[in-house]
Amino acid sequence: MNNTITPDFISSTTEYFNSESYTEESTEIRWSKSTIGKRDFVTHLADRPSKSHVGKVIKRYYDEKSNDFDEISLDDLVMSGKPVIKGTRIPVTLILAYLRDEENFNEILEDFPNVNKEQIVDSLNYIIKVIGDPYNEG
Repeated sequence: MNNTITPDFISSTTEYFNSESYTEESTEIRWSKSTIGKRDFVTHLADRPSKSHVGKVIKRYYDEKSNDFDEISLDDLVMSGKPVIKGTRIPVTLILAYLRDEENFNEILEDFPNVNKEQIVDSLNYIIKVIGDPYNEG
């Protein structure tokens, strides 16, 4: 299947979208028209993965990466499956938010007495791995 979209295709499809004969029901194939800057882009929606599929892929990726970290847990029943510090409901992203807000480890430990320094470090290493691995595996 050729995925190349030619200027003629874009022009004719854009004309069709702008015509009075176009309605959502007038075609079996669903298309999406969007404008970025002064350009119109047309995308065949069947070429896009569904949100549920993307969510499953992301969850599988997070699960796979969490296997290397003893202090990280993913459970659909805890924080909707977000990566958390094991035994807590503290998302690993909250640790990043604390650091972003110029808090230090001691302040995090004061606010969360059931968390230890190793868990904070493991959370940060997990985030580094999740974000960095797709670029390192290439």
